[in-house]
Amino acid sequence: MYKLSDIIGKTVIGTFEAKNVGTLMNALFDRGLNKIRWFEALSDDETDAERTYFEPSAVSAMADDAIMLKNCGKLTGRFSLAPVFVSAPVNLPVYSPFGKALGRVTDITLDGFSVTEINVGELAFSPDAVLSSSDDVMIVNDTGEKIRLVPPKTRIPDPVEAAGIKAVISSAQGFAAAPKVTAMPEVAPSRSAIDGEAEPSEETPGGENAPDIPEKPILPGKIPYSNVSVTKSPLTGDAKRAGYAFLIGKLVTKTLTADDGGVVVEAGSRVTEDDLSRTEQAGKLVQLALHTK
Repeated sequence: MYKLSDIIGKTVIGTFEAKNVGTLMNALFDRGLNKIRWFEALSDDETDAERTYFEPSAVSAMADDAIMLKNCGKLTGRFSLAPVFVSAPVNLPVYSPFGKALGRVTDITLDGFSVTEINVGELAFSPDAVLSSSDDVMIVNDTGEKIRLVPPKTRIPDPVEAAGIKAVISSAQGFAAAPKVTAMPEVAPSRSAIDGEAEPSEETPGGENAPDIPEKPILPGKIPYSNVSVTKSPLTGDAKRAGYAFLIGKLVTKTLTADDGGVVVEAGSRVTEDDLSRTEQAGKLVQLALHTK
């Protein structure tokens, strides 16, 4: 068994391509925090860092200094992942269902790619002890007894959803109140129609008085994928720092300075929340991730 912190910060290398993919920055788990589903790596390009993801099945070795991938064929971007995975809950505040503060998640113990323990300081809990978890807080059953969570009885609808429901009800009521349509009386066929003779009409199709039939519109073809591009909006503020919370407590290996020459964080220190805030303001979060262990 090993700790998640043992592999975070290692270099990721594609064996077949002999390619340096970047530095392992995070792991994505299933919602029950039972298994690692994806790993997240950050390229070492400080000017244009790129996040890539790979599944545990792509890993061939990770016990030594680097994480070795069989090849880079299954590297993918964040937009290709289903939104059903959660980041490692390191540094997440933990409470009991009775309101007792248990501390923060400090690490995760793994056996292969399965979670055996969630470490909260000196305490350790199995994934089954987690009653609920979000990006803000984790609730853990520390009693050893079975606890059942109580969901809300009624769901409060979203304002937009409620407006849509009212519109559907109004349409249904209007349809119910609409007047009934009186059926047209049947018209007896004429003598000429009975005898098989065509009855003259001024509206004979193809005649001079026939209505104009519009031509079939010409629709544009499919847009080629080469002409389609996606622009990503950069994360800012707390949303951006949230992806780097795992750095708290790590050792800084290189002194980082701002563009004006001021020291943002010194080598040999441990990363704190204030360090993350200063580093984010200086635009040096990527460099901080690359120079911590």
